[in-house]
Order: sequence, then structure tokens, then C-alpha cells
Amino acid sequence: MEGKERRKPRILVADDEEPVVRIVSVNLEIEGYEVIPAYDGAEAWEKIKKEKPDLVILDI
Repeated sequence: MEGKERRKPRILVADDEEPVVRIVSVNLEIEGYEVIPAYDGAEAWEKIKKEKPDLVILDI
């Protein structure tokens, strides 16, 4: 597929502790993933419906 750019896999990271979201997000971004942060269950659910991530890491 010449000329077609692959998008980065998108991972939603949800945790009620902001430092955890930040640490996990930084490490995933270093590995080449696009990260969608969320800080509570309601925010995570809304972002899941809107953003359609490839994977969700959840600890709420």
C-alpha cells in the first residue's frame, strides 16, 4: 500500500490516580502508541464511545 500511512494503535488509559495515568501514558507513547487519558469511569466511557480505542487499560 504505497503512500498510505499507518496510524498508531490507540490505547485509552483510565485510572483515578493522575500520576498513574501519566506514567503509563509516557511509557506507551515511547513505544509508539497514541494514548487517550481518562481519570474516572464516566470520562473513560465517554471517550471509549467517542474515540473507539484499540485497547483499554482500566483501573477505576
